[in-house]
Amino acid sequence: MAALYVTGNLKTFSGNNGHLAGALVVTAAVIAFAQVARPIRWLLLPIGAWLIMSVAVLVRITVMSAWNDCAIGVLIIACGLVRGRISCQFGQWDRLLE
Repeated sequence: MAALYVTGNLKTFSGNNGHLAGALVVTAAVIAFAQVARPIRWLLLPIGAWLIMSVAVLVRITVMSAWNDCAIGVLIIACGLVRGRISCQFGQWDRLLE
């Protein structure tokens, strides 16, 4: 979400695209913190793919913004593929009491 200010694209589609994608990533990541909602992390894959593809689709995009969108898109996809450690499963509370 900070790319809007870092790359200087305050009034372009590219800047708004990064700002919106950043808000969607934060929302999906926070929801995926819950173990029952862990599959929500798969929503990060199309968001990251869109950031990579948006370089070719959007007009008036700067070189710095293009590199930033591609790098952040790859990082978002990589983070979406990480499963994470599952500490307990619901319905098995006896493990917590041991």
